Amino acid sequence: MKPPEATSVTADDEGDKAYALVCKGIILCVPYAANIGGTATLIGTGPNLVLIGQAETLFGTDTGINFGTYLAYAFPGMVICLLLTWAWLQLYYIDRWCCWGFRRNRSDSNSDQNDRAARYIRRAYDDLGPMSYPEIVVAIHVCLVALLWLSRDPKFIPGWASFFKDGYITDSTAGMIVAMLLFVMPSKPPQFLCGFGKQDFENDRVVRVPKLLEWDVVSQKMAWNVVFLLGGGFALAEACKESGLSEWLGEQFLILKDFSPEVIALLIAIIVGAFTEITSNTSTASIFLPILAALGVSLGVNPLFLMISASIACSFAFMLPVATPPNAIAFAYGHVSVWDMVKTGFILNVVCILVSFMCLNTLGVWIFDLKTYPDWASDMASTTTMMTTITANVSSTGL
Repeated sequence: MKPPEATSVTADDEGDKAYALVCKGIILCVPYAANIGGTATLIGTGPNLVLIGQAETLFGTDTGINFGTYLAYAFPGMVICLLLTWAWLQLYYIDRWCCWGFRRNRSDSNSDQNDRAARYIRRAYDDLGPMSYPEIVVAIHVCLVALLWLSRDPKFIPGWASFFKDGYITDSTAGMIVAMLLFVMPSKPPQFLCGFGKQDFENDRVVRVPKLLEWDVVSQKMAWNVVFLLGGGFALAEACKESGLSEWLGEQFLILKDFSPEVIALLIAIIVGAFTEITSNTSTASIFLPILAALGVSLGVNPLFLMISASIACSFAFMLPVATPPNAIAFAYGHVSVWDMVKTGFILNVVCILVSFMCLNTLGVWIFDLKTYPDWASDMASTTTMMTTITANVSSTGL
């Protein structure tokens, strides 16, 4: 039988281990939720922006992808992945101690710790105070842009974009409208029918009220590197299309024609998911999506069937700190090691890719008709073939 001192030391050691595991679980849940949550909307992650940009660059605006349709497709899968991620982190980092009876032995201590944590959270929440005028106005603008995106072209009824020429209005239009409004709206409440509030006068002089968004802030805080990365990716895709490189690369993958489209999509998701662990997910999407678009055309498969699978897999990077910015930020806190992320992230990679594959073959087929080869892809194929023929004829004539 162990002496009381040894029993106390053992309990303290187990408590330290439990605390370290809980810290790791809480820290990892933030980047994992950020990576998964961004897959639900077109603006949530860089790969999704690359997807819509490449689709419009290569195939025009007839692909059927917009904010509303993509949200309807990706949101259920995102919720499933989040729930499975929570269950895995809960099991791996917290509930393992229940099996050893450790929680029951320290129930009084845990209750006291929970009370202190609840009081701290309540005090921090109370310190926030009520929402300020700028916060309320920005929240209204966020709701407005979401409403404009969802109602632009909901498919089951005509959207507000139907009042304009076909192809003239895109999701970018709604974003730019709301962005311009933020440059106009004042950061303090004005008086009705007058551009100044009580706080806008000082010593009988008019005091300039700053706007909600000003260019000085935008120029300093804007992620210009992401803008140039996305723009460069779109330019690269257009160059690959016009030069015939995309078609050539697609032809090299014709060895996959003996596999079913479902197997090809799963293999692509696995390859892209592994590749994005060591590279930027936006860069990975910019490299792979033009190639996959050409591959789909070459195989006679709906290009979106392959492109959507790859773009979502780009966000499922959980194993290494360099994979995504959220991973790097979490790793920088020091409580998590690379091996912790590898052990936890590998299971999540497998689970999330399988969930995405399931959604692709159910919701994706229903919303985007992915099992049908579309006319807009046929138009690209005929255009590319015609340009290739013209180039070959010009080369053969020596012009």
